[in-house]
Parts: sequence; C-alpha cells; structure tokens
Amino acid sequence: MFGRYSAHIVTSIYLVVTLTYIRQGLPYYFSASMVVMGNEAGRQTWATRADGWVRDTRVLDLAFAPFTAAILNAAGLDSAHRVLDIGCGMGTLLEEVTAAGVEAVGFDIAPVMVDAARARVPAATAIQADAQTADLPAMAGGVRFDTVLSRFGVMFFDDPVAAFANIRAATGPGARLVLASWRADERDMFR
Repeated sequence: MFGRYSAHIVTSIYLVVTLTYIRQGLPYYFSASMVVMGNEAGRQTWATRADGWVRDTRVLDLAFAPFTAAILNAAGLDSAHRVLDIGCGMGTLLEEVTAAGVEAVGFDIAPVMVDAARARVPAATAIQADAQTADLPAMAGGVRFDTVLSRFGVMFFDDPVAAFANIRAATGPGARLVLASWRADERDMFR
C-alpha cells in the first residue's frame, strides 16, 4: 500500500487501536463491521468511542503519520486554495493544511472530535455534520473546494455513491480527491 511502511503501519495501528479499546473496555480488534455501518449507527458508535480517540490523539498521530504524509504529498497543497477534510477527527490534516497557508474546513459526525479539532486548529473551520448528506458548501461559507482529503473518514459512508456525489457537488472544476481508506473486503485484518 505505502511501500516499506506497510508492516510498520499495520503494527502501529494495531497497537493504537488495542490501547484505545482496552482503555474503553471495548473489544480490542478492529473489524470491518465498523466500516459498513449506517449513518445513525455511525453517529452512535462515534458518540461512545470518540473520547478515547481524542485522549490518544498524540499516539494516533504518530501511528498514522505515514498515511498523513502520503495524503499530504499526493494532495499538492502548493496549488490548493481551499481544502475540505472529510472525517476530520481531531484535526490532524486540518493542522497540516493550515500550516501550509491553505484554508481548511473539516467535517465530522462526532461532536467530541470536532471540539478537539477546533481547539487544536483555531485557524481552520471544523463542522459537526454528516458529510454524506450535509449541504457542504452552504455550511462552509458557500465557496467551493479545490481539494478534498480524508484519512479514514470516507470508509464509513452508508451510501458511498450518494456521499461522493455530495462531496463532488461541493468542489469546483478540476478539484483533487486524496484519501486513505481500509478496503471493504478486509475482515478482522489485524488477526
């Protein structure tokens, strides 16, 4: 997937997910069932799990650093003007985008994560809404996006076709989409 980093990434993510779930008293394996959940189930899941992810932000940032770097390298932020981050979580990509001098707007369904992103990156806009169905341009000031990023956010879409059509409607001509996502056919991939 990302060359020489793949084994390190999988090991790191396994450790992070295990630590996060153990702290919350949850099963400690990542299952594809998290990936294939409806909008309401996704909201409920993240409402109960988001606190642990926010608490472990530094560890998650370190574990996901190769994915973050790959996304940012592929995004070509030097030519971007306005970036949309789908599933912005605690604001890792928002922080990197604003540090590059680019306007950043992130959407996430988890209120706790949106609060963390707002605190972490005051220069960005973090909005609590479902990117699958929300009127993204209207909620983000009416201006279209030229770049869309997502680090493990799009894999939770209930209806990917409708969700990506909604995201496309929020972009201008020639917009770029860069994302990292687990494959849908992965089953208990850390076993």
